[in-house]
Amino acid sequence: MYIAHRWSDRNLTRGELIVSLTMIAVLISVFSTYALRVFAVAERSAVYITISNINTALKFQANYAAYRNDWESLYKLESMNPMVFVTNIIGNSENAESEYIDNKSLETVSFNNRYIGEFNFATPELMDKGKWYFDKQNKELVYLVKNTEFFTADVDGVPRISFSINIEYDDVDGNGLFDGIVDRFKSIKLVPKYQYHWDL
Repeated sequence: MYIAHRWSDRNLTRGELIVSLTMIAVLISVFSTYALRVFAVAERSAVYITISNINTALKFQANYAAYRNDWESLYKLESMNPMVFVTNIIGNSENAESEYIDNKSLETVSFNNRYIGEFNFATPELMDKGKWYFDKQNKELVYLVKNTEFFTADVDGVPRISFSINIEYDDVDGNGLFDGIVDRFKSIKLVPKYQYHWDL
């Protein structure tokens, strides 16, 4: 008890104060880095889940078109905004045919309000980060990265990821163009326009 009382009355020396402040600074730095990493991991997971959902819807619609030999509709998928047809088709195939035929009744999915719409001339610098949008001019689905500390991409300007829709097929006639009547359709999916990486 006497020792505790003496210690409570004791003033810290300059050296002890410096050591204490240094330890506090190190702890804050470690915690901040950990928190940033956690946010980046959560963002990466959300992006991957969105990509997976879109690819699922793309494959559903493409396979349905191929089954019906509706090659024109399949060709159109490559230039469409994938957010438009990612709907309740997933897990609700009862209305799939009527929704697929004209595509007019489909509602854009917000993905928890992360999708902000279509733009003819997008300006990523002025848009909220952590959002998706569709670039109508380039036919690209774009995600603006919010937590950029662990993210790198082979693109100038705002850290972002751009995707286009790509049809995979066996080029039977060797002309480099997909012809559903001749070539064998294999799959369809989002493909990144350039390399990107999360260092996590």
